[in-house]
Amino acid sequence: MWFRLLDDFTSRAPIEQVTVRLDQQDGAGWTPLDDVRATITTTGTVAFPGLDRRRPGAGLPPRRFRIRIESEYYRPLYRQLAAGVEFQTMPVDVDDLAAPPPVLRQDLVLVPSVTYPYPAHVYTVRGEVRTQAGALVEDVVVSNRVQVGAAIRTELTLTDDRGAFALALRFVGAGKTAQVTAIDRRTQRTGTANIAVPGDLRRSQLVTII
Repeated sequence: MWFRLLDDFTSRAPIEQVTVRLDQQDGAGWTPLDDVRATITTTGTVAFPGLDRRRPGAGLPPRRFRIRIESEYYRPLYRQLAAGVEFQTMPVDVDDLAAPPPVLRQDLVLVPSVTYPYPAHVYTVRGEVRTQAGALVEDVVVSNRVQVGAAIRTELTLTDDRGAFALALRFVGAGKTAQVTAIDRRTQRTGTANIAVPGDLRRSQLVTII
């Protein structure tokens, strides 16, 4: 099993090094495997060499793992619903040199965090998401959708542990109004805010989800 880290803003590999952590399922819980190191290439490919190999390998049950991503510049998109991305491995004997390598790949989308270094020319709205009771909400999907010609362009981010967000508005021109939508995928609460560009970008914006 291997993964590809994908910066949602650039559609490329992350612009900074990320920390990859691995957990193994232990009954109903998860045990961190701090001694298992991921291999990360410059193109954003993540693999765990030797993870599937055991002695003996034949006849052993599969194991279930969970990968977690930590980064200053990113929030992994999986956090909208889960603490990590789960996957299962089938055991292979360490002495079986003919065993084929794992070929299953999954993209791990990383959306910009509040500290992401957006280019200076990109309009960016900053703010926070709260409930009607005033509570800040973590890992809410904040987005802006714009039709450009025949295509729909979408900018995405997630709120951090303080409910804060920074969302690029690349496809909204000066003098236009951007509709920013917030959705808590876990509760289905939603909220919107209309943002005048560039005037409203000079101050923090509040999106209340109901």
